[in-house]
Amino acid sequence: MCRLKKQELATFSESAEDILRKLEESAKKEVGAKEQPEQIILDDAYEPQAQKAREKIVISVQDKDGQQQIRIYKDDKFDKLFKAYAKKAKLNPSDLTFVFDGDKIDPTSTPADLDLEDSDMIEVSHKRRC
Repeated sequence: MCRLKKQELATFSESAEDILRKLEESAKKEVGAKEQPEQIILDDAYEPQAQKAREKIVISVQDKDGQQQIRIYKDDKFDKLFKAYAKKAKLNPSDLTFVFDGDKIDPTSTPADLDLEDSDMIEVSHKRRC
C-alpha cells in the first residue's frame, strides 16, 4: 500500500512540475510581447549640454611682446579665441597665425581636439603686410 501511495505522489509531483513549467513559459511569452524594443544609442550627443559640466583650462598665448594667460572652455572652437585676441591687439584675425607644438591651429578645432592642458602655450605670429 505504501508503495502505491509513493507512486501516486510521484506522478502527482511530475504533473504539477509540468503545469508550473507551462505556466512559466506562457508568462514569459506574454511579458516578452509587452516589452518595448531595446533602444540603441549611437552616441552621447543626445544628452543636453546643460547636464555636462564644461571644463575650462588656462593656456598661455605667446607673442613678440610677451605672454598672456587665457581661460577657455575645452569644447570652444579656437576661432572664438582668435577673434578675441585680434580685437584686443587691434589686428585683423587673418593677419595672425596661431601655432601649438609647431603645428598651425585650425580655427574650427578645440583645445580638447589638441589635448591641451593647463599651462600649455600657443604661439602667435603677425603676418607683415606690404
